[in-house]
Amino acid sequence: MAAAFRRIFFAAIIGGLVAGILLSGIQAFRVLPLVWQAEKYEAMAPSRQGAVQSNRESPLAAAEWQPADGLGRFFHTVLFNILSGIGFALVLAAALAMRGNPDWREGLLWGAGGFVAFSLAPALNIPPVLPGMMPGDVATRQLLWAVTGIATASGLGLVVFFRRPAIKGAGAILIAAPLVFGEALVDFSQAGPVPAELAASFVSATLAASLLFWLAMGGCSGYVFSRLSASHGSSRNQ
Repeated sequence: MAAAFRRIFFAAIIGGLVAGILLSGIQAFRVLPLVWQAEKYEAMAPSRQGAVQSNRESPLAAAEWQPADGLGRFFHTVLFNILSGIGFALVLAAALAMRGNPDWREGLLWGAGGFVAFSLAPALNIPPVLPGMMPGDVATRQLLWAVTGIATASGLGLVVFFRRPAIKGAGAILIAAPLVFGEALVDFSQAGPVPAELAASFVSATLAASLLFWLAMGGCSGYVFSRLSASHGSSRNQ
């Protein structure tokens, strides 16, 4: 049992590290430039300028901490991506371990499932937004993302791993329910200063980066787990 936990842990560390670094590199070249463009539009918006001036004039306005621009900001992005990758990879590696002796191919399939559950499905309700866009309350968006991800992951599990039609139907309902009812919880009527073309480019770039993130995480975790399992088996046979 201890050996299995070690394999899960090391597979998650390697998978999350590789996926986090890959995601950070893609974001640096494809995603962050779009964020910086959106921040320029946000800074030029009259409401934003008024809020900034009001904060400067108010002696009670608390300064909100943010990482410094440049390398400091990118360092925090890389750190967050790696920690997120390791966290997701721990769950993914544990699921792979329960399937027996997986390889990188099965890891890719599980990674694709994670992308569908935690990136693609939530984006159908609450697409990634740039600074200056104001679709709904942040807490509501986060709650809807979590509910959609959990429901989709659970539904995919019921559809894939069970044979009874009734159970598969329940899984399909779980997948569809957040997509049917979730959009009503977020108000997209408030249009920000960011052009629609820039917002669309951000959504596509974010989803593409997320897909590669999940595939790298799943493939690396499956590969490392299978190699460690093979080494453990050979050492026991000697």
